[in-house]
Amino acid sequence: MVAIVLMFTAACGAENAPASAEFCAVAEKFTIEGSGHWETGERVNALRQLSQLGPKSLRNDFDYLLELEAGHSLDDSTDFDGALARTGGYMERQCDINLPGIRTDRGST
Repeated sequence: MVAIVLMFTAACGAENAPASAEFCAVAEKFTIEGSGHWETGERVNALRQLSQLGPKSLRNDFDYLLELEAGHSLDDSTDFDGALARTGGYMERQCDINLPGIRTDRGST
């Protein structure tokens, strides 16, 4: 039975795995209510934490956003909108938060 659950989890991908309380506490900082005024480097540190705490399947997306936030210019091969939608969508669904500019169906009516 455990093997079947593990195979199902692997097949569904880590993006469906529940987020940790620590991940959600950091994600909360990006909500409209939580963002307020960021001190220098706070957003970079928060994105770094999300990259480390989040699912491995989203690590490249978090790292891409982290590099952009840190002021590095990156090639056009990575899709900013896609990375933002995937990471923001995961944060909204798993942490039950509302992020500015992210539209996901979280089961609300």
